[in-house]
Amino acid sequence: ADEIIIAAGAHSAHLVSHSMDEFCPLDTERGYSITFDTSPGDTKPSNRAVCDPSAGWIASPMAGGTLRVAGKVELGGIDAPPTPARFDQLEREARALFTKTGAATLLPPRNKAKDWLGFRPTMPDALPVICASRDYPTAVFYAFGHQ
Repeated sequence: ADEIIIAAGAHSAHLVSHSMDEFCPLDTERGYSITFDTSPGDTKPSNRAVCDPSAGWIASPMAGGTLRVAGKVELGGIDAPPTPARFDQLEREARALFTKTGAATLLPPRNKAKDWLGFRPTMPDALPVICASRDYPTAVFYAFGHQ
């Protein structure tokens, strides 16, 4: 290929720093997600997205009757394991909010097997990197750090 694009999300920093030998201060914002599975016929806790901006998460009803609660942000890179307390914190806060709305009893037990951690590439200035390589400006292009 005459041209390549490095658009590997959170893994872009490694490619740029090690393969291209160019400085790349990309870090990874780690976000957490938990899932409450409901059974067919159950009354759903919510039929629309619910946000708690003070706590930093959003609950979204998903296909199949599940409710996903996702949010929180920590800088931790791509190699560190999840922080289990973050999953538990999301559950506590979701239950507290749904208690205030009268829907707490509609939240089934959390399906811990569906807990996951996602990586959001981010630069120190929070701006994406969309440019040519400094050393190979006509052959290598960068597209990452979308935050």
